[in-house]
Amino acid sequence: MRPPNEDSQEEEVERKRHEAVIRAFELLEQHPNFSAARVRVHDREQDAEKSTPGGPLERLSEPRFEYCIKLFDIEGEEYLQLVASLESAKAYATIMDDLARRVFILFSGLPLEAVPPTSPFATGPTPHLLLYRDRLLKRMRYWVIEAHRRLSAFEGQPKEQRNEVVGVQSLAYRLDEAVACLDITHDEMARRIGIGKTTYFAVKGGGGKRSTQLRVEQYLCKLDKPEP
Repeated sequence: MRPPNEDSQEEEVERKRHEAVIRAFELLEQHPNFSAARVRVHDREQDAEKSTPGGPLERLSEPRFEYCIKLFDIEGEEYLQLVASLESAKAYATIMDDLARRVFILFSGLPLEAVPPTSPFATGPTPHLLLYRDRLLKRMRYWVIEAHRRLSAFEGQPKEQRNEVVGVQSLAYRLDEAVACLDITHDEMARRIGIGKTTYFAVKGGGGKRSTQLRVEQYLCKLDKPEP
């Protein structure tokens, strides 16, 4: 049995983490497109649920992990579009950390803290549970870096242009609409446009070079107005 004070310390840590997540969402809620992002998250997760009701049922299986990562990426991609300042990037990182914890429980039934760190000095194959944990954390770090990549694209631009969100949201929405209409993945859309996946998601999140953004917009215009 663990000492009572150890339990109380863990409860205090969990309470502070929960409060930090609440504050993070409260900050993102100030974004004018927060409600639209929440709606898109809901609709896309519903679509994922319809394609695989309940998700793959076998706990700790690769299909279930891929399903959970799909849900993780949906929220990561949509909430990324709400990042418009360093403060919102920090809030986004807090939300993604909390999401990773919830996704790992959905995948494994275990809290993230129950899995020991992967030792760089361990010999032999890494246990599957640790591999899945590391893959999830790597994916979380990817989205956190994308938030800062989005901010870096704003550097040097006038304040009015940096804070312009409508155009960014419109481009992201049009890409979502095109992907749904063509019944393809975002990866396939990136291939059709002729840009890398990282560049594609950077542009979709409001980052990337302006020339690349124009290239994406031109491609979408061709889809809207097909040649006779």
